[in-house]
Amino acid sequence: AAAGECLECHLPHGGERIAMLKENPDALCLTCHQDITDPQQAAHLHQPVAEGRCTSCHDAHRSDRAALLAAPTPMVCTTCHPDVMAPAGTASIHPPSQGDCLACHRPHGGPDRALLTKPSPALCFDCHDEEGQNFQANHLGRDGLQIDCSSCHAANHSEQPGLLYANVHPPFEGRECDACHAATAG
Repeated sequence: AAAGECLECHLPHGGERIAMLKENPDALCLTCHQDITDPQQAAHLHQPVAEGRCTSCHDAHRSDRAALLAAPTPMVCTTCHPDVMAPAGTASIHPPSQGDCLACHRPHGGPDRALLTKPSPALCFDCHDEEGQNFQANHLGRDGLQIDCSSCHAANHSEQPGLLYANVHPPFEGRECDACHAATAG
């Protein structure tokens, strides 16, 4: 819109649709951005995309932000996902969740329901060193590639250190994995 290309979306003299749009709002954006709903790219669509509500996140006329976002991230995300923001006094906070949602999530759709940019644990290892001494000690020497990070860690914030879930199985809490699992290392 800033480039003065009004007629890409609007009729010049009048029309049946709101704001003299050429198409219904849910279809209009997709005339140029078909790739957003491509099932090969996005088996799971973000709800506003699936419902054709592009303007829930984007402002085609007044935004000077990248991708014409209606607000800066995380504000544009937390309008619908307020639980992502950590309450005051939270014991552990995942830094990307407090300002860089797109470090982990795709905005329009993805291969999984959480719209992650990569599957876990590969996504986690973009920032966390699975070969590091700290990781090995905290995970009892287990092979990081065999771990489902989300089975123990909250994605955004936790009342427990290390983003651990508050309610855990007692042997796990006591780091006694052998109580249930025959082999816990490597």
